Amino acid sequence: MGRDWHPYVEHLVDGSWEPKWKPVPHPSWWYEDLLEEKIQTDAARILFPKADPKEYPKLLVAYYEGLPWSDVLKEFGDRPGIKMLWREHAKDTYWKTIVAGKPNNQMFWNSKNYKETLKSRNYYWFELFDISGYNPPLLRTHSGLPEKLSPELTREYSENWEADAHTIGWIMVDDLLDQYKKLPSEYKRGNQNKHKWLQTHAQGCRLTFWFDN
Repeated sequence: MGRDWHPYVEHLVDGSWEPKWKPVPHPSWWYEDLLEEKIQTDAARILFPKADPKEYPKLLVAYYEGLPWSDVLKEFGDRPGIKMLWREHAKDTYWKTIVAGKPNNQMFWNSKNYKETLKSRNYYWFELFDISGYNPPLLRTHSGLPEKLSPELTREYSENWEADAHTIGWIMVDDLLDQYKKLPSEYKRGNQNKHKWLQTHAQGCRLTFWFDN
């Protein structure tokens, strides 16, 4: 089974669960699934009536990448089928460029500005959340998806992960932090950034997670 971990942070607002930070179209490939749709529905021919159909993918990429970022957020932010980026997967400095204006795609891959703080691979950390039954769990987490997921997380799971996700669970962050204090030292090694991130950004929140194949 795959060992990539996908964590999502939600908080309660007026009795309903919502993402702590609303996800936004992924700066590097938000339009990925639109390409085939536009070609299959003949929309590409209408957009580029004089172009060779073989050129449609390249022309569509240029078209979408040329849109003002404010238009992308407005027109595609809630559209089904758009690849989304979640705040807890991006470092603060990069996230600020997303909400302030069109982000720099090169910046996305610059390790100084982009870092999957929670998702970065550390198998000691992953083992804490391994509730697959192969080993006794080190954290007491709840198996399966929680009740009353936010619409955004419901869509993220159903559109992108339902077929491949495994070892699905959730835990309240305050409970996680309390249990973390009592863990053997080897399971804290290299995970100080994750622990600090949760303390700083997610106290009082719910953490839902899964692994993918």
